[in-house]
Amino acid sequence: VDLAVLSGAADLLPAIARTCGLKEDPAKTPAAQVAEHFRTAKALLVLDNFERYSDAADDIAALLRTTERLQVLVTSRELLYLSMEHEY
Repeated sequence: VDLAVLSGAADLLPAIARTCGLKEDPAKTPAAQVAEHFRTAKALLVLDNFERYSDAADDIAALLRTTERLQVLVTSRELLYLSMEHEY
């Protein structure tokens, strides 16, 4: 997901949805659409330079809680302070 073009943390989930080729659905939130898309998919979501969007860390945590096999690789200069986080 290209984070360079986002203007803020609120744009993260819509950007993930667009990157996955999901069409905007007014009946669902971007969070619900992305969670539904990844619910059982074995996938790796890569988010680079996430420090600009650390306010969206809870959105990523919620996504991980609602999916079975999704993995997320986040590069950031700051910790996200999530219970499932592993710092390297």
